[in-house]
Amino acid sequence: MKIARGTVAGLLAICALAACSPKPVDNDASHVPPGLESRFYPPEGWTWGAVTVKDAPSLRYGVASPPFAPQAQVLLLPGAGEPAEAWFETARALVDHRYAVWVLDWAGQGGSDRYTGLGMRAHVKDSAVNIEALNQMVRQVIRPHDGQPLVIVADGMGATIALAAMGKGLPASGAVLDSPALAAIASPQTQATARWVTKAGLGRTPVFGFAGPVTIAGHDSARSGVIGAWGRANPALRVDGLTWGWLDALQQTQDMARDPVALNAVQAPVRMTVGGGSSVAAASACKAMAHCDLTAYPGGRGPLHQEADAVRGPWLDALLAFIAERGAGQSIAVPPQVKH
Repeated sequence: MKIARGTVAGLLAICALAACSPKPVDNDASHVPPGLESRFYPPEGWTWGAVTVKDAPSLRYGVASPPFAPQAQVLLLPGAGEPAEAWFETARALVDHRYAVWVLDWAGQGGSDRYTGLGMRAHVKDSAVNIEALNQMVRQVIRPHDGQPLVIVADGMGATIALAAMGKGLPASGAVLDSPALAAIASPQTQATARWVTKAGLGRTPVFGFAGPVTIAGHDSARSGVIGAWGRANPALRVDGLTWGWLDALQQTQDMARDPVALNAVQAPVRMTVGGGSSVAAASACKAMAHCDLTAYPGGRGPLHQEADAVRGPWLDALLAFIAERGAGQSIAVPPQVKH
């Protein structure tokens, strides 16, 4: 079975998530890999927290805030295969620009817990848990109030989940979505098998014969190696396969993210980006939204935040401009705090 890059930047463990009240996590949950460049370190003051949902492993998030009142809240949502650590360079840049930054590890991915008995295999109970997790992260953990801008920045699978959640009313001031995984990730026969197996209550069954995971690296060797470096130094961040339930849940999330009626209900500005040229699925989704523009970065072949400066630089500049526009004239009096 072959899976396209848009869905999987390196297919990871995914499981049920959602939040209620956050609880503290060991701040030494991950260790900086030896020899890692300092630009890939966590921002100063980085703190880990966790949220839990019924019948699901706990979900890890991280947060950092500038020393002065932040101008906006930014929630980073990794793609499949990306732990929160993969976003540290971008998080540092955002904190330097006076934004409070949050990163959410999908349950079973990165530093989040895994389902019992599945090892490091990617699994999720159903599509609803990811949508609920994101809603709870925003409403119960970040809790933006009137006049407090919240911008979502997501890649791949994270962008797909964000689109599906926004179509169901997720409150956000705007979103920058890189290469959302909207195209079919497997053959119709494989998709049908995933649906049948999951409905039969066998979703935890491993997908054997999977020709992957598939990772398309960017042109910057240092950035492309960050995920591997963190995984070698912290084996708990890695995964080793996926289940039929994971595959079916992602397919169901894609269906929600492509729904024209739900997309038309998204009123927040959305900036969609794609690397390596145009994307029919992304263009169609963007056209269905009230306020969306699509920008292609032909020189990019991996997640844009992991690309070489020639691609990542313009992407980051545009990202900062988008957030600044959402947060113009705003100031948050109190930096975000992790509840203990």
